[in-house]
Amino acid sequence: YWCDHLRKTVLFSQGINRIITEIQNPLFIEIGPGRTLCQLTQLNQDDKFDSSSIIASLPQAMEHKNASDFLLESLSKAWLKNQEIDWDSFYEDERRLKVSLPTYPFERTQYWIEPGKPQTQTEDARLQSRQTNPNHWFYANSWQSIPLLSSSKLKKSSYLIFTTSDAPVNETGKLLTSLGHEVIHAYTSYEFLLDHNDQYHLDYNNNDHLNNLISSLQERGHEPHEIIFINKNKDKNFKSTLEMVNVVKAFAASPILISQIRILTCGVFDIFGENNSGSTNASILGLVKTIQYEHPTIACSLLDIDAASLPLEKSSEKVYEWLCSQNTNALLAHRGDVFWVQSIKPLDTQALNPKDILKNNENYLILGGLDGVGYAFAKTIAESVKGSLTLTSIDADYLNSTDTHSKIEELKKLGSSIHAIHLDPKSLEQGLSNISSVAGSIRGVINSYDMSIPKPIGLIQDLDLESALIYLEQQNHQLEQLNAFVNQHRPEFCILMSSLSSNIGGIGQTITAMAGNLVNAFCRHQKLNSKTPWMVMNLSLIHI
Repeated sequence: YWCDHLRKTVLFSQGINRIITEIQNPLFIEIGPGRTLCQLTQLNQDDKFDSSSIIASLPQAMEHKNASDFLLESLSKAWLKNQEIDWDSFYEDERRLKVSLPTYPFERTQYWIEPGKPQTQTEDARLQSRQTNPNHWFYANSWQSIPLLSSSKLKKSSYLIFTTSDAPVNETGKLLTSLGHEVIHAYTSYEFLLDHNDQYHLDYNNNDHLNNLISSLQERGHEPHEIIFINKNKDKNFKSTLEMVNVVKAFAASPILISQIRILTCGVFDIFGENNSGSTNASILGLVKTIQYEHPTIACSLLDIDAASLPLEKSSEKVYEWLCSQNTNALLAHRGDVFWVQSIKPLDTQALNPKDILKNNENYLILGGLDGVGYAFAKTIAESVKGSLTLTSIDADYLNSTDTHSKIEELKKLGSSIHAIHLDPKSLEQGLSNISSVAGSIRGVINSYDMSIPKPIGLIQDLDLESALIYLEQQNHQLEQLNAFVNQHRPEFCILMSSLSSNIGGIGQTITAMAGNLVNAFCRHQKLNSKTPWMVMNLSLIHI
C-alpha cells in the first residue's frame, strides 16, 4: 500500500466521490491541524454539496486560536449534523468540584424588584437576611450506609503506592498488577534506594529523596497518574500525616500530573463506638478537606477500614471496589461489609433547657472566658444561674484592660461571683494546677482558647512542616493536660471549641483543619472512655 502511495497517483478525488455515492449525507472530519484535506474535499464537489458537512478538528498554526475551543466548536458542528456523540467518553476524565454551601438551609423568600428604584442593601438588611435563630445553627455528624456506584472496569492506570512493606498493601498492589495496571511501590526507609524489583525505598520527609524519586520516575518513563497512600501508623504521633503533606508538596510542584490521591487508613473513624485511640492519625482528615481548594485538578479521597475485623484477602477487594467507584464523597468508611459516608443532621436545640445542665451555687471554669466566644459562654451561664465563674484570659495585661473590667462588672451585675486569672495555653498544666488549688469543686469546664488564639495559615506548598509539627504537638499536649484535669475533678461536662474548617476545609487552612480533626477525634475517644461527658463545637468566625 505504501509503495503504491509513493509511486502512483493518489486517487483522492475518486475516493471522495465513491464515499458520496455510497453514503447518504456523509460527514467529513479532518483529523489533525489545518484544513488542507477539507479544502481538497470541497474542491472536488459541485455547488450543490453542503460545505458544512466538512469539518476541521484543529486550527492551523497561523490562526493563533485555542485548540480546545476550536475542537469544542467542531464537535458542536458535528452534533448539529446529527452525528452521535459519546458524551460519557467526552467527560470521562473531568471531575466536578464540590462547592461549599452555607451550613444553614436555604430560606425560599421572594423579593420583587420594583421598577425604577435603585436596589441597595444596608448592613442591617444583610444581617436580617441571615439565619438569626440560634436554634437553627447547630448540626451534628452522622453516618449512613451507601452503595458504591462502581464502574464495570477500572480504566488502565499507573499507581504509585506509598506504604510500609506489610502484607495488606502487597495484596492490593498484586491485585492491581494482575488486572493490567502499572504499580510502583515506594516503601519508607532511611536511605534512598531502587531495588532489583524496581521498587523504591525512601524517607518521605526527605525532600532530596522525593526529588530523586520524581526524577527517576520521569527518566524511566513510569510517571504515575494516581497516588495511593497507605496510613497504617498506630503510634500516637503526626508522622504519617506530615509525610503525606510532604509528598503532596513534592508532586504538586513537579511536572508529573497527578489526577487522583487516595488515602487508606485503619481505624480513624469510630462509627459503631470501636473505641479507636488514634486521635493524632485523624489529623490527616484536615489534608483531605483542604487539598480540593488549593489543587482543584487533584481529586483526593480517603477510605477508612477496620483492619481488625476485615480479612486480608477481602481488604484488597474492598480497596479495589473503592478505586473503581464513581462515588464523589471525599471520606468513606468500611464496616461490616458496608460502605459508610459521613453527613450532617440538624440538632433540635429548642428542647434543651440550660437549667437542666446548669445549677445554682456551682463553680464553672471557662478557659478563655474573658475573650470572644468564651465570654459569650460566661454571659449565658451568668444569665441562667447564679454561681461562681472562673474565667481565664490569654492577655497577661488583662487587669489594665478597660474592656475586660467592663465584662467582669457586667457579669457581676447578673449575680455571679467572678474569679479572673491570666493563663497562657502554652503553660496550661501549671495554670490548671493553680486553679485546682483554689477552685474547689467544678461542675463544668469549657475550653474556648481555640477560638481566640492565632492559628497557622498558609498554602500547602508553603507549609513549614517543622513548625506544623510543633503546633500540632502543642495542641495534643494541651488536650492531654485538660484530660488529666477533668479526670481529677470529674465535672458534669467538658466542652471544647474548635474551628469549622475541620469539617469544610478552606484555602490556607490545612494545619487548622488538622488540629480541628485532632480535637474532634480526641473528644470522641473521651466520650467513650471518660466518666465525664465530652462535647466539641466546631464554629465558623462569629461576632460577639
